[in-house]
Amino acid sequence: MKIVKYQKKYEMDFKSMSLAWIEKYFKVEEEYIRTLEKLKDLIDNGGMIFFAVEDEQVISACMIRPIKEHIWEIGKLVTKDHYQGKGIGSQIFKACINYAKDHDARKIILYSHTSLQPAIAIYKKFGFKEVPVSATKYSRSNYQAELEL
Repeated sequence: MKIVKYQKKYEMDFKSMSLAWIEKYFKVEEEYIRTLEKLKDLIDNGGMIFFAVEDEQVISACMIRPIKEHIWEIGKLVTKDHYQGKGIGSQIFKACINYAKDHDARKIILYSHTSLQPAIAIYKKFGFKEVPVSATKYSRSNYQAELEL
């Protein structure tokens, strides 16, 4: 298994894994679709997607992007079911954190749902702390937890 930065050939895997994850836990909203349709813009604007690849198959992926000066957001961390619990998602997550820090991030945020406590526990191991959900576009019901590093 190797961790690689964004490559166009893995984009469709990222989109399908992300949509499947969202459908499993939430209602797919237009904003999710728009985000996935604009991955090139995300990359062009300084963001990055990391992939865990095994035998040329994407098994995990995570995206990070700048949202304001020195503030970055992690989103769309997904790992295929039969690879979960093996530390692969944590490796991808760490790659995103390091990328943002290397690009002058002073604060990294992520949004979650309180029902996803196993993931929140992992985020906290990386030093993220839970804060009140800010009144932003993310204040809809899907997000009940905001964490920042």
